[in-house]
Amino acid sequence: MAERQVRVRFIVEPERSGSFNMARDYYFLERASRLKDEIVFTVFKFNPPCISTGKFQKIDDDLVEKAFNAGIEIVRRPTGGRAVIHGSSDLTYSFVASYIHGFEKRKIIENYRKINGFLLSAFKKILNAEIVYRTDSSRRGVYTEKSACFAASLDSDLTIEGRKICGSALRWLDDAVLQHGTIYLDFPEEIHKIIFGNEATEDIRKKIITLSEAAGRNVSEKEIVDALHEGFSGSGFEVYISSLSPQEIEEIKKFEEMFAVPFEIEKKNNC
Repeated sequence: MAERQVRVRFIVEPERSGSFNMARDYYFLERASRLKDEIVFTVFKFNPPCISTGKFQKIDDDLVEKAFNAGIEIVRRPTGGRAVIHGSSDLTYSFVASYIHGFEKRKIIENYRKINGFLLSAFKKILNAEIVYRTDSSRRGVYTEKSACFAASLDSDLTIEGRKICGSALRWLDDAVLQHGTIYLDFPEEIHKIIFGNEATEDIRKKIITLSEAAGRNVSEKEIVDALHEGFSGSGFEVYISSLSPQEIEEIKKFEEMFAVPFEIEKKNNC
């Protein structure tokens, strides 16, 4: 009897709020931990602009106030890492799978390598440049509490000539894994300047290469989505395109409060 192909549910979402996007990722992670069913790969965008912070990252009042005044949402991701700015010129992905699909909790680097392999397949359809998967932990960047995720390259990242093209973070829940990451088609410079200031933005910019820069031309969202889809299809998976059902949307909304960061600036004691 022929071995059954692993099914990949491929979802391309409309623009949604950051809290909904994070709730959706967690919803699929929690479901995979219980049902151990198909792989779910989602491509999505943020509207309004958003800062997603790591699960354990300290969020100071100054950052919250700047974001609030600029109409930028802040959310906590279900994964770790540091702040990522999401504007109109990036795509974010999430990958959710059960351990039955070959992932093991204690083998973090191996899990990153497997999932990033699908991203590499997609990038190679668009780029001629050599993309490097970071595995040398001795060369990790050093984070400060306020720093952006793209300010340093870590073991989970894909780089071209030392500049990050895709940053990712991973989390386990029982027997299921979630990895999500962001790909800049173009760099959201103005939002970075609002949040991090001019000097820090210049430093971050030097460490990032956008997909359009790497390709030497403008890369459309459709092109990268199609390449991601082909990356899975070419890896022997049974891929089918799907969307969220009304029932799933209602279930996802129940998790939104877990990830939303309210505008609450502590009053200073002037006494």
